[in-house]
Amino acid sequence: MHLSARLLSSTIGANKEKDILGILYQTGQQNLISFKDNQWSTTNYSLLGIAGIVAAFSFIHEAHILDLWSKYIAVFAVLLIAGFGTVLVTDLQLGIRVNRVAINQIKKALFPDKIAGYPGLSDSTITMDRRFFRSAELPILFYASILVGFGTALLIIVSK
Repeated sequence: MHLSARLLSSTIGANKEKDILGILYQTGQQNLISFKDNQWSTTNYSLLGIAGIVAAFSFIHEAHILDLWSKYIAVFAVLLIAGFGTVLVTDLQLGIRVNRVAINQIKKALFPDKIAGYPGLSDSTITMDRRFFRSAELPILFYASILVGFGTALLIIVSK
């Protein structure tokens, strides 16, 4: 009787650890979704901010308020918004990489054996993820969008 109670408690302990790892895995997945959504939002708001500055500059320039200074202020504001947008997208990308590494480690703990349809993870996969994390993957689409918006805004501002 004593042996079966010990076996039962060890089984419950193992299931509890798997449940905790499962919760951590779900949380990591939700964080990845949240970070990616925030990258899209940051890019969209950066582009809206840049467009708003160009529109405001157009009205101010036509009214001849702060003639020369309005160009400098508009260029500085566009540069500031594009810079902040790029920094925020980069920070969110680093968060995504950290979560991916953590999720891969949790997958390795949850599925130590190979399961049909899921090849499992090896130590080399985790090491490769860490190496890739150090060389931060660049989200090209977000940077390109902000860069195109920045370039277009500068062309409009300078041409007036």
